Amino acid sequence: MSVKSITLCVSCGLPGSGKTTYWRKFYEVLDLETALLIIEYDKIIPQNWLLDQNMEFAENAEQSEEKKSWKSLRCQVLLVVQSLIQSLQISGKEGLKELSKPDNVRPDIWENILSCIHSLNSRWLDRQSQLAIIIDDNMYFRSMRYDYFKLARKYGTGFCQVYFNSSLSEVISRNMERGEEHRVPEVVIVKMSEKLEPPNSANHAWERLSIVVNMETRSDINHQSTIQLLKSSLSNPVQAQSYPDEEEVNKNRVQNSANLLHQGDLILRKCVAAWVSKNKKCGSARDTQAQAKDGLRAKDLILKRLREDPLSFGVCEEWPIDLSSSDPSSDFYRFISKAFLHEVCHPPT
Repeated sequence: MSVKSITLCVSCGLPGSGKTTYWRKFYEVLDLETALLIIEYDKIIPQNWLLDQNMEFAENAEQSEEKKSWKSLRCQVLLVVQSLIQSLQISGKEGLKELSKPDNVRPDIWENILSCIHSLNSRWLDRQSQLAIIIDDNMYFRSMRYDYFKLARKYGTGFCQVYFNSSLSEVISRNMERGEEHRVPEVVIVKMSEKLEPPNSANHAWERLSIVVNMETRSDINHQSTIQLLKSSLSNPVQAQSYPDEEEVNKNRVQNSANLLHQGDLILRKCVAAWVSKNKKCGSARDTQAQAKDGLRAKDLILKRLREDPLSFGVCEEWPIDLSSSDPSSDFYRFISKAFLHEVCHPPT
């Protein structure tokens, strides 16, 4: 049986916000045309690694082996989901049986995901031509969710997000109700709440299909908004040309910023040298040292402003920056020279 459409639905929320409870009940209300596969990270990634996610917040853990391994496990889950989508698009429902373990995926991760897939296979009815893959995890960083958006863009599937909103006190209370082996350290939840990046379609167009589910109380959970979200994402698969690659955009922004600072630094070096040379001719050695000090102070201040917010400082986006340090008549060169003279002639009192 062919698979008409697939969507990736990514959860976002703190531990204890009710994500897993919500999705388990969702089986009962989803329409009969859509099959449901829940990729539950808590069941897939070994528990000791899930509880060691506090390495993400350790001050000096950037290069720790524990943190690298934890991220590697998450990447392996993503890789299996990618293989699953490929198989389903090529072979339809039969792709579940043809799925093979990708290279570099640990056997235990593979077996844990297979148990989820086998559960889907036993419930997937013949009349169900659509599949919603639910990514049940905290996904507190936008970059984590963006990995799945890139997958949707690559394979032309749907994509949407559900943000589970609960107060910090509530999720900490629910976390304490868990068995000790499943309990997340409170310090991790607090740190995660500080770093949490909820969906924001105003600044990130790819997050436009997102909803907020208020999980402050679980007495009256309404799934209708999520059902409509899934239907919308299934009917509107991601089109590659509709969304620029944020990583490429950010990369270009960093490169442009580095070039701006580099050219600005070269121009300012010339400004300082010219300022010192000019004053050396008509002043004492002590005066020259003071002028050099003022010149370096002005240089550092201008570089700081360029680094923090060049547009607010007065730099125009349309100005050509490349090689501007070699052209005194360029807009950027003249702007930096003028800013330097203003700062050096008006030192702080």
